[in-house]
Amino acid sequence: MKSVESEIKNLVLSEKYKLDISKLTNKQLKIKAKYLIDKIGFCVIENVIKNNIKDLILEIENAQKKIKNNTELFRKLLKKNTNEKFILNHPHLEVRMTKYRNRKSKLVNDIFWMPKFSKYLGKKTVTDVIKFILDDHIRIGQLHPKSSISKSSDGKKIVIKNDLFGLPRVRQGNLDVREWHTDWPHDPWGYGGKNKNENIGCLKDPFPDITLGIVVMHYLTDASKSGGTLVVPGSHKFGNSPRHGHISTILPIKGEHQIKAKAGSIFIQDTRLWHSSPVSEQTKKKKRVVVLSRWYPWWLQIDDYATKSRLNGVARPLSIKDLKKLPKDLRPYMDYLCNNFEAELQSSIINRTKINIKRSLKFFKQIK
Repeated sequence: MKSVESEIKNLVLSEKYKLDISKLTNKQLKIKAKYLIDKIGFCVIENVIKNNIKDLILEIENAQKKIKNNTELFRKLLKKNTNEKFILNHPHLEVRMTKYRNRKSKLVNDIFWMPKFSKYLGKKTVTDVIKFILDDHIRIGQLHPKSSISKSSDGKKIVIKNDLFGLPRVRQGNLDVREWHTDWPHDPWGYGGKNKNENIGCLKDPFPDITLGIVVMHYLTDASKSGGTLVVPGSHKFGNSPRHGHISTILPIKGEHQIKAKAGSIFIQDTRLWHSSPVSEQTKKKKRVVVLSRWYPWWLQIDDYATKSRLNGVARPLSIKDLKKLPKDLRPYMDYLCNNFEAELQSSIINRTKINIKRSLKFFKQIK
């Protein structure tokens, strides 16, 4: 046990969890990333985005404003019990029908507002890593620009408010405030808490020792003391979540580590990893711009429940027209979100089946 702990400590303190995409072959990157995810629950891949970072920051900041305005307009219309036809045809609202014919519309997927960033989201070198860890066919279950916890004006006050679904969130705090959690399907709060119309479910603990989801954070600004994600290395092996109700989720944890990474890097973690957004003071000169995406294997059902939810970020839909505007390398991971679109297994799964059948047939021939 001590040797495992010392190995984790060495990997973290020496920052050996950082991998430079420009210095490794595709195979080396996959093997090293998987090792780190297995061992400490996370890794950083550097130099994923080298150009146009300023343009991407501007796009994402504008996207956050548009997403906020779009959400507020949708909420107002829902409160007025506006009929579905009017909502779908509203000139200033972006909603889409989901793939389920018996469900009402939801807010359009956030990628709709980030066409420039979409060119980097499906980067093959990165998706190859995710496939190597999860499975050959993967899907993006959630996607959104990520905010940090704001530093309170006096540097001391802690402000906690409920989110849209009635769950407590830290909105402001001092530098010692945390918001420890694990991500779905390892989130015991199920996103919707006790509201059956919003809760999408969660795994019971102890969690099985298998990676069921990968979180990717694209850092468009340097991640440091003001913007680096806080993690508890090795916590993906704890078998539970800090949201299980037995510890404080807002206090520092012994052995925690803050990620440091350059703009253009990505942070990858197992959904079981205990982590928290940092508290940071956002100014024009000092920003934290991050886009978060959650990836899952094809066999994990992402949006079977909370069927009446109109506002959650789970599997937000796209139209076929939206999909065709995305880069070709990104479409296979988001096509399942489209209404009236027959999603197919990716060719890698079909080829895998062919190989297995061919291997098995030789034994039948021996019988003859």
